[in-house]
Amino acid sequence: MASYNNPIPCPICQQPFRPHQYTHGQMSQCCSRACAMVLRWVKKPLVDVLWAGIMRCVHAPCLYCCWPWQKGKISTGYGSLRYKGQHYLAHHLAYEVGHNRIIQPGYCACHHCDFPPCCNPEHLFSGTRKDNLRDAANKGRTTHGERHRNTSLTNNDVLFIRQLLAEGAYAHHVSPYFGVQPRAIRDIGNHKTWRRL
Repeated sequence: MASYNNPIPCPICQQPFRPHQYTHGQMSQCCSRACAMVLRWVKKPLVDVLWAGIMRCVHAPCLYCCWPWQKGKISTGYGSLRYKGQHYLAHHLAYEVGHNRIIQPGYCACHHCDFPPCCNPEHLFSGTRKDNLRDAANKGRTTHGERHRNTSLTNNDVLFIRQLLAEGAYAHHVSPYFGVQPRAIRDIGNHKTWRRL
């Protein structure tokens, strides 16, 4: 037991301090509340911090239920946590812990369930960014054509533009009628854009 008259070094910042006789737990071991908070997280393993933030179903392991991350999230809805000054995505850690393998550089943890906060390892798979985009396109989660929020053309407009270009019209003559740049008309005619039609 530490003497209350003799200074002892703080385990976090190494500054000598005199512990107060009425403090208990981490506060009696550290010079300040900030160091006590750091000591609390240093002693807790990353895996415990991860599982403490996930709401798991009672019949784990489960193939059907999503396990949502309950703590901080980034703007895209994915769970995030900080541990010892490092930023982690919760679903990446859940994949690594649940499948007992590290995600290789250039790969990410992708969701089968398409629910960003989900951290159920059974719903996660490792894949490249291209794999993830292909998976989203196969499930119809990407916007293209008329459904895209920035488009000013309809499918019928695009088909009519292609017909006009096939008949010999010039892009700079056609573009003012549709309110787009001549480059956009040429890209439609060359099937660089609107390829799905």
